[in-house]
Amino acid sequence: MKQISSLWHSFRKSGDGEKNVRDRLLLVVLAGLLLLVIIWPVSDDSSEGKVPEKSDTSSNQTDVSGNYTSVMEQRLKAILENVDGAGEVQVMITVKGTAEQVIEKDESYSESRNTQNENENNSTVSDSISRSESTVYHNGSSGGSPYVVKEMLPEVEGILVVAEGAGDETVVNEITYAVQVLFDVPVHKIKVAKMSSR
Repeated sequence: MKQISSLWHSFRKSGDGEKNVRDRLLLVVLAGLLLLVIIWPVSDDSSEGKVPEKSDTSSNQTDVSGNYTSVMEQRLKAILENVDGAGEVQVMITVKGTAEQVIEKDESYSESRNTQNENENNSTVSDSISRSESTVYHNGSSGGSPYVVKEMLPEVEGILVVAEGAGDETVVNEITYAVQVLFDVPVHKIKVAKMSSR
């Protein structure tokens, strides 16, 4: 602290020339700006103030669909291996389309009607209708991500189950019924096949 105090005293006592006064004033202004930059509040949101980057939504949706199918395949495999007589099971699920996100929209609608009477027999009527919609964002501005109301997963197109115990008709019926109940898929879109013995 003594060093700062001695530095300040030497700063105040150094020369009285016009150039020294300007230099001192410039130094004080720069020190003030430095303090201002140091104490200025910084936002935690790194996306604020930046233009949102356009992402490749088709590849993102493909990733969601692929992730969905692989997770469902693993879960279905695990549960079907517990069916009595099924043995080892392999599962393949195909889906139609990709996952979709429904974005919240702020909509406004207004309607007005003006009637002008020029005389007893002649009047003019004008109608005006306006409608607008804008996307709702998490942070309240277009810098944030859009508010997703719901996400619709892709529709299951067909399911193939290959099981060791598929030679038994009872096991095939149990597997088919289980898949139909879990995925709400018609029976003609479910195929249960016997696994080959290697």
